[in-house]
Amino acid sequence: MPYQPTTSTLDTVKDVVLIAIPIATFFLALFTIDKWKKEYKAKVYFDCSFKFLKSAYTLRDQFMSMRSPLTYAGEMLPRAAENEDNYERENLIYCLNNRYKPFQEALNNFYSVFPEVEVLLGKEVIKVCWDINLVVSKYNDAVNEYIQLVGVTNNFEHLASISQKVYNNTTPNKLKDEIDAAILKIETAVSKHLNLKV
Repeated sequence: MPYQPTTSTLDTVKDVVLIAIPIATFFLALFTIDKWKKEYKAKVYFDCSFKFLKSAYTLRDQFMSMRSPLTYAGEMLPRAAENEDNYERENLIYCLNNRYKPFQEALNNFYSVFPEVEVLLGKEVIKVCWDINLVVSKYNDAVNEYIQLVGVTNNFEHLASISQKVYNNTTPNKLKDEIDAAILKIETAVSKHLNLKV
């Protein structure tokens, strides 16, 4: 006669299965939560690194755009101001101020990412950014000196050397090379969070 499971045997198997399912679900949930935490952490680091690099690239592009040696008609003072004695200087100030505004926005955006970058990526990443501060400081000094000398000085060699700092009109250009080197340092510092091969 074949074996006929009794109701008590089926109940026992059912009870064992009902106990094993929550235990297996618990361990599966622990594994899944741990994996999710790692993925979420990697996503947070990636997003921070991406936002930081994007702001650095925008800053570099605005810096290069601001230093363009071409002046478009829309960047100049209105025609009514041409009769003034110091039109050349006023026009230069007007043009450079208008070019500086998008750069200043990009610079502010770049600096606004610093707290998040410092918390997530560390102070070492922030330290590599100070090269950009140095470039911006050199540029600001050159612009101020250039504005003071335009239309006043007869030392055209010195004015031409300052003009090379204000405008990107020579090859190689020291300020362009310095900002490119600073961007490369930033790329290297955050590359491990973006899986970049720099």
